Amino acid sequence: MIVLAACMFSVVYSQSAKSIIKEFKKFEDAEYVHMPRMVMSLCPSSVKDGVQGVRSLSVLDMDDCSDDVKTLFVSVYKRKD
Repeated sequence: MIVLAACMFSVVYSQSAKSIIKEFKKFEDAEYVHMPRMVMSLCPSSVKDGVQGVRSLSVLDMDDCSDDVKTLFVSVYKRKD
């Protein structure tokens, strides 16, 4: 797992948040959900008012991932800029 994480770190280092999420959603116990523009357009107007300007939504849940994966994610994300 650590070797895989080290490889992932070198691949996603200083990339966009979208690229980082794309790589980390592959880890065991990570859950990823994406709502594309078309699905967002089907939301009721009361929801649209709260998310005005949001075209699509991506969520990466890493609560069940190992602490090593979480730590790697944080360090990669902080260095993306």
